[in-house]
Amino acid sequence: MPTLTLEKVSVTYLGRRKEEIPALHEVSCVIPSGKCTALMGPSGSGKSTLLLCLAGLLPFDGKIESDGRDIEKTPTSDRQISYVSQEYVLYPHLSVFDNLAFPLKRMGAEPKEIEERVEKMARELGLTALLTRLPRELSGGQQQLLSLGRALIKRPKLLLLDEPLSNLDQPKREKAIALLRRHFEEERPTLVYATHREEEAKALAERLIFLDKGYLQEVREL
Repeated sequence: MPTLTLEKVSVTYLGRRKEEIPALHEVSCVIPSGKCTALMGPSGSGKSTLLLCLAGLLPFDGKIESDGRDIEKTPTSDRQISYVSQEYVLYPHLSVFDNLAFPLKRMGAEPKEIEERVEKMARELGLTALLTRLPRELSGGQQQLLSLGRALIKRPKLLLLDEPLSNLDQPKREKAIALLRRHFEEERPTLVYATHREEEAKALAERLIFLDKGYLQEVREL
């Protein structure tokens, strides 16, 4: 599983009036292999921006290395990443089953393995009875669980989660945290988890990175 090394990572957005809006200011830190690191901070602190940089989805200044390799020179398809955004984008024309199966099909898994893994994931997510439904027929919480399941089912080496439980009520949130913890203990990916909920972070993370207004404030081991 990859170790991520960030060196002076900065991002500046262009505002509506073409003004520059700093989002990250020379963030430098190490995200260790096979551990769960939580990005903490209020809205606007830079958590989502940093995840997008790690996912290779946003240009930045500075450098990010994955096991010594510059990620900007490494195709995302070669890095075995799963990324879940706050919008939990799903394929609207595919059923719950096919949304879960999609990454496995792209990996070339056999039909029997796909069926077994999809059924297992659906059972863990509480979506077994909804496998034939389309995303628009699900509640917001169910869509969020489906997006999380699609990320977990491919067993990535790097798992990036941006507020993945924000639309879940407390019972579903606790169930999802238990699923994440179980998956992490079994697969030991490098997991980076953005949240403003300290109780969620402490339930999963071994290290906390605190951001505020784009600045790295503190790195704390748990």
